[in-house]
Amino acid sequence: MTNLFDNHNYTSVIDGSLLNKTFSYSINAAAIAALPDLRTFGVKAKYSF
Repeated sequence: MTNLFDNHNYTSVIDGSLLNKTFSYSINAAAIAALPDLRTFGVKAKYSF
């Protein structure tokens, strides 16, 4: 089972900015984030007196 606690935090983030010929950042900048797989199986238990 993956993602047991149904965590929605990013698993990784990388910089997607491009460098131009002068090695300075261009106007186009991006951050690319990887999201975790959603939980595919779960068990719910409830107990009361």
